[in-house]
Amino acid sequence: MLEEDKLSYDETDADGQNAADQDCEPEEEDGSWYEGLPIVSTTEALALVEGANSGGLRRSIADLVLNFDDISVDSVSLHNLTNVFLTSHDFEYALNLAKLGLDRFPRSVTHLADAVQACARLGRIEEGMAFVNQALEIRMDRWDWYLVVWVASFFKYSLDSLPDDECEALVSKAVDILNSYEACHAFDERVRNQKAEVLAAANHMAEAAEELEDAIFSPQRTPIDKSMTLMPASQCCMTYLQLFGSTVAARKIGDVARRGYASLAQNHQSASASAFLLYEAFALDSEISNQREYADGFGNETKVTQLLDAYEIAYRQADDEETRELIRQRFDVACSRAHLKNRTLE
Repeated sequence: MLEEDKLSYDETDADGQNAADQDCEPEEEDGSWYEGLPIVSTTEALALVEGANSGGLRRSIADLVLNFDDISVDSVSLHNLTNVFLTSHDFEYALNLAKLGLDRFPRSVTHLADAVQACARLGRIEEGMAFVNQALEIRMDRWDWYLVVWVASFFKYSLDSLPDDECEALVSKAVDILNSYEACHAFDERVRNQKAEVLAAANHMAEAAEELEDAIFSPQRTPIDKSMTLMPASQCCMTYLQLFGSTVAARKIGDVARRGYASLAQNHQSASASAFLLYEAFALDSEISNQREYADGFGNETKVTQLLDAYEIAYRQADDEETRELIRQRFDVACSRAHLKNRTLE
């Protein structure tokens, strides 16, 4: 299954469920519009749901799937149908469809992940934990990334609504699960990043920093030839910069930014490239600005050239005018402090 079909979370919309309910207000559409409609499978239901122009229509089609046993159900189309409701923030219906998936395919890691995700978004901790425990009955080497990321996200959601003593037990369980997954899927930065995010969500910032720094800077054993080498770590680098970019030394920020950019190039990715380049430029700027002696700072031609080159590359990679304007301002200030009149971005 395509990764983009699986990843459906948008963790920024706290009012998503209300929006879904409002989308379903026209009750007259829910009654008889589908009478006699020849839906015989979840594949056909998915096609109709994807073409529906309101939440009410989508729910009516889902009701057919949920309430009529003679409709043919296959795992892939049912997951994709569930995903439509997850992405439209209709989490109650998504949960019902996920439960149907588990009723028909009891050990499906995909439908378990759908159920965990829906519970996380609905704030149903007890019910979600039951699905997590159900997932733990499956061998860890049979888990896929979709299940792992939503189990981790479920724990992060849950931390907001639990007392401190329960949070500590929850964090410990989450880290244990992620460690077990990592043991079966070595050399994958994503699980290290998830561990750090869980620790940070519980305000264990020192442990989160340690986890990220180890993933970023320490050689890891490769799963094939067992050699020790740095693994691609662009996600860990970006998380580190977002969490600690304003609290650690500029030199370390620059090191992390360069490592993140190199990881993107190693994986032939372009996403986040401009952000890493900009972090590196800001780190150099801060390092030079904090020099006590002018000759060691903006009077040092080598350092200033390195800084202006970094700003120039970041400027070319920036994908929005607001970022480009910020770079222009910082570039002009650097030129002014270094008494350079012949260097421009344009």
